[in-house]
Amino acid sequence: MPNQSKLDALFQRAQALNPIPAAVICPESAVALEGAILAAEQKNIIPILIGENAKIKKIAQEIGKDISGYRMIDVPEEKAAEEAIK
Repeated sequence: MPNQSKLDALFQRAQALNPIPAAVICPESAVALEGAILAAEQKNIIPILIGENAKIKKIAQEIGKDISGYRMIDVPEEKAAEEAIK
């Protein structure tokens, strides 16, 4: 596992780049959704949230985050990975 200084250097280098679209499959936990939001806030990714929209929106509300500006693809959990590779 990389040490913190290596991770910090990696994040610093990433901030010099343009954000890239990234499929975030089933961010149906606070940790997963917060990670995607943090990466978007740091301009590392443009998240595409794939999964059950109702669950994702509920978690966003619970953690106090606005995800209305993110693209969302509403599919059942078992189809999310398949949708991501389309």
